[in-house]
Amino acid sequence: MDVRDRSSLSFVSWATNVTKCSNPAFEKVISRVWNNPELQKDVLAVLTGVTKLIHDKGGTESAAEYYATLVSIYYNTPKVMKLTALNTPSCTKPAEAYLLKLIMCQAVPDSLLRATFAEAAKILVHLLTSCSAMDATHISILKPLLICLGRLLRAQFRESWSLESVRHIYRYILRFIDCEKPTVRRSSHIAVCNILHIASNDGTDENVFHPACHQTVQHICVSIRQEMRYVWFSTFTIVTLLCGNDV
Repeated sequence: MDVRDRSSLSFVSWATNVTKCSNPAFEKVISRVWNNPELQKDVLAVLTGVTKLIHDKGGTESAAEYYATLVSIYYNTPKVMKLTALNTPSCTKPAEAYLLKLIMCQAVPDSLLRATFAEAAKILVHLLTSCSAMDATHISILKPLLICLGRLLRAQFRESWSLESVRHIYRYILRFIDCEKPTVRRSSHIAVCNILHIASNDGTDENVFHPACHQTVQHICVSIRQEMRYVWFSTFTIVTLLCGNDV
């Protein structure tokens, strides 16, 4: 074992001891190589705080407990939910969103996501609409939140997609599929693909299309038409300016 391996193991041991976290869903947090030291520090700090909160309440560090705690961080009061008035400093929001993505995608069962759909979707949608894709900090929040919302929708039964409320939530993901920021756009694409990949909840028919396919295609077609109109108008304007009144 070389020095680098020993150093890596030492950090893993240290991080595990500091966070006191034993849930395997967060193993990646401790063992991965981070390109962003500041985000790593925030993630470890938030994980430490959340784990301590669960321990203080006599919890067992189950996926449900982490899910409930991380979601509740974003929830201030039923009537007042503002990004600037949340329970923790805004600098830790990307870390909280990242941890929520991990636990939702790796450990939270579909049954729990279906049971908490209305409240969780309300919180995630509010956060998405409160963020700007032009803000660097908000981009770090948007990316995991889009994946979280996609995971929440993926867990819903096929029959649920006949409800306007579910289709309405899905539109918030579709809004970002042509976002100017590549990383945000890619996250929305991943969320959409994860949803549409589940053709049927029981997996008995591989040829069944997801109920959201039509809505997805319709949204893309509208976006293409709008883009084509913009291109046509821009081209016409340029030609008019160049050629004067002869056009």
